[in-house]
Amino acid sequence: MKRRIFLRRAVRYCLLMLIPTLLLFIVCVGQAVHSEERQLALSGESTLEAVADNCSLTVQTIAEQNQLITGSSRILLSLQRMLFTDEISYIDSGFLYSIRTMLSSMVESNSAL
Repeated sequence: MKRRIFLRRAVRYCLLMLIPTLLLFIVCVGQAVHSEERQLALSGESTLEAVADNCSLTVQTIAEQNQLITGSSRILLSLQRMLFTDEISYIDSGFLYSIRTMLSSMVESNSAL
């Protein structure tokens, strides 16, 4: 009889002690999940900003390189002479060499793309 009463009281006491422990565990897990969600949102925003900055920098670089090639009328004339005639002058060969240098520089600077 005493043994049965002791077991009932022990089980009841353990269950009563288990309730606050479970509540504390649930609160801690909820706070950890909330904290991780907040950190994930912040890292997502920073990643998105980094990608947007990288894309705008790439587009800006491409536009500047395009302007560099097409901005000089002398380079365009040399390129046109090379494409439509069989002969080029010494000055045109110098400009064509600069075009080749610019193109190779562009390829090297944008190798990650």
